[in-house]
Amino acid sequence: MELSSSESSFINSDRVQKVKECFIKNFNKQPDFAVRAPGRVNIIGEHIDYCGYPVLPMALEQDILMMVATNEKPRIRIANTDTTYVEYDEEITVWKRMEAVTTSSAPQWFKYFACGYRGIIERWAAGSDKGMLVLVEGTVPPSSGLSSSSAMVVSAALATLKLHNLNPSRKEIATVCGECEKYVGVQGGGMDQAISLLAEPSTCKFIEFNPLRTTDVQLTSDAGFVVAHCGVTMNKAATFQFNIRVVECTFAKCIIGKLAGIDNWKDLKNLSEIQTTLNLTEPKEMLSLVEKYLNKGEYTIEEIENIMECRMADVLLRPALLDAAKQTPTLKLKNRALHVFSEAQRVLDFKVLCSASGSHLSDLGKLMTDSHASCRDLYECSVKELDVLVDRCLELGAYGARLTGAGWGGCAVILIDKDKRETLMEALIEEKYNPCFSTIPSGGACVQGF
Repeated sequence: MELSSSESSFINSDRVQKVKECFIKNFNKQPDFAVRAPGRVNIIGEHIDYCGYPVLPMALEQDILMMVATNEKPRIRIANTDTTYVEYDEEITVWKRMEAVTTSSAPQWFKYFACGYRGIIERWAAGSDKGMLVLVEGTVPPSSGLSSSSAMVVSAALATLKLHNLNPSRKEIATVCGECEKYVGVQGGGMDQAISLLAEPSTCKFIEFNPLRTTDVQLTSDAGFVVAHCGVTMNKAATFQFNIRVVECTFAKCIIGKLAGIDNWKDLKNLSEIQTTLNLTEPKEMLSLVEKYLNKGEYTIEEIENIMECRMADVLLRPALLDAAKQTPTLKLKNRALHVFSEAQRVLDFKVLCSASGSHLSDLGKLMTDSHASCRDLYECSVKELDVLVDRCLELGAYGARLTGAGWGGCAVILIDKDKRETLMEALIEEKYNPCFSTIPSGGACVQGF
């Protein structure tokens, strides 16, 4: 894993030295190396990465920091500087098979570490029984839509790679991390892990999938971003709502594909592949097909199976998705597909505006606000408190605002003139929106020895 000088400089910070001292106090030995992985804010492109469409996030300065040392025993012992997160110590054999039980409760915090560990071990070091001592400190607000859990997974993956002297590419690591978070039951895409690993300072990233690739996207110098919390937290793995949306998009893909006459519709991975197979240039061209083939507001599982002429288990190949499909009597395939294709188009339009000459902040802001409306009305992943926060930001002079992350609580990302950020933050903090901070694109995850 190659590190730039700007990334490796984190090792000398006062914060790292304080966490190092905590490690020594907790484990009675020196750490061998430190790992950091940033959280992220998604500027636009919500709930479309797992549908195969590009997204446009940036990494945050807030991160997950880990101190790591070799454990002479074949065990992983993990602790947190925040003692509300209980220390955990178990044999390697247990860590290798650890996953979340599919229930309505949130996974224990250390199971996100297990995701990253398992992903690397299974891919590159299956026979290893090397142990670790790990101390974690996080500055990414948890359950806020800023990807603290994925930063934890990425940090664990990098720690495991460093311990085993493995050096795959960042893209390979991002792909593995995007897959292994499913061990905690979250059937997401790959955006969060990709931006945490592939981010660079001072630029947002246009991230495409299958294959994974990134393009720098620069906003004009007058653009400023603020992130504010609506006051409602939501752990995306603590509810079936996230996975139900994945189910709805999967069924929408199947029905559109079958009714549009695509012979191998079962083999197509997502809604994006439907567009590609039909040789349509832009996502917005799919909207008329949604209206044509998904002409009911809601579908039962029985109706969906009758249209597909197969059982849902034939297309929902993961147990977590089958489980989620049983949690709601009806599924809103039409609205979910309308959101995906319109949101995918907004991402492309946003990127085009960013590359055009001049400043287009009002147009960019409108795309963000339209994105929020689609998340609220079509995807139904917002909450009242987020809607109120978005409206308030617009009243206070923002060009645009939208929920960021899975939704159902958490943070909004707000686009405003750079020189008006402090005024906006003061107003939001006065109204008890906290945490609230301005942010600039940060660098990606890195490892540094002592």
